[in-house]
Amino acid sequence: MKKILFTLLTLLAIDGFGQTWIDYMMDDNLTISVPEDFVLMDTLGQRIVQARIDNALIMIQRIKNNGETVVYFAENLTKAYEEFQEGMIRSHKGVLKSQQWIEESRVLFNEFSYYAYLGEEKQLRHCRALFINDNWYAIQFWEVESMTDELAPVREKLFTSIKLPEGVSRENQTSNGGGGKTVVERKSTAYELGYYGAIIVMINLALGFVVGVVLVIVKITRRKKSITSTNLEKVRRVAEEEITLPQENDPSNLNS
Repeated sequence: MKKILFTLLTLLAIDGFGQTWIDYMMDDNLTISVPEDFVLMDTLGQRIVQARIDNALIMIQRIKNNGETVVYFAENLTKAYEEFQEGMIRSHKGVLKSQQWIEESRVLFNEFSYYAYLGEEKQLRHCRALFINDNWYAIQFWEVESMTDELAPVREKLFTSIKLPEGVSRENQTSNGGGGKTVVERKSTAYELGYYGAIIVMINLALGFVVGVVLVIVKITRRKKSITSTNLEKVRRVAEEEITLPQENDPSNLNS
C-alpha cells in the first residue's frame, strides 16, 4: 500500500509556490491557510483537510476527544501530547527526529518531526499538535526528505498561519475527565487517538488513490469505446460504398 500511496503523491503533485492560499476555518477553534484546491473529508469521527503541493503533502486533522483524554494540569497536558505524538509516529513506523514545545496566545503546542517511508521514498514529516476545547488537531506537513531546505518557506507559511480564537488560554486545554466516566470506562488514551487517527489518514490516502485509478480507467475505457465505434463506422461506410459502386466483372455492366 505504501508504494501505491507514493505513486499517488507523485502523480498528483502540484507546485505549492504558485498556488493560491486561502484562510480555512476548521471550526470555532482553528483557522489556517491552505492551498485553495484542498480536499475536505469527514470520516469516522474525523475532519481531514488535505492539499498536495510539489514534493509535499499538507494534512490538517481534527479528532474529537469526547472527554477520553483527561487533562487537569500542565503536567497532564504535556504527558497527553507525548502520548499522542508516540501513537502517531508508531502508527507510521517512524523515527523521531526532534520535538519542541511552542507557546502562542497563552496556548501550548507540541511540534515534532520524524522520519518515515512512503514506498521507497524517505520522508521527513512535521506535525504541530494542539489540544484545545476537548478536540485534538494535527497540522501536518509531509515532505521528501532531500527537499527539506527548499520546502522550508512553504512549511513555515502553513504553521505561522494558525489562528486561534481571542481569549483562549491553558484553561481551554483541560478536559473534564471523560464526562463522568472512570479511567476503566474510558475507551481511548491520547496515544490511541494519535495512533488510530494516523491510520485513518492512510486509509483516506489509499481510497483517494483507488478513486483516481478508477476515474482514469473509466476515461481510458470510454476513449477505447469511442475509437472502436469510430472505426466500425468507417468500416460500415466503406462496405456500403463497395456495394453501391459498379463492379467490373458484373455482367449487367457489360451492356452499358
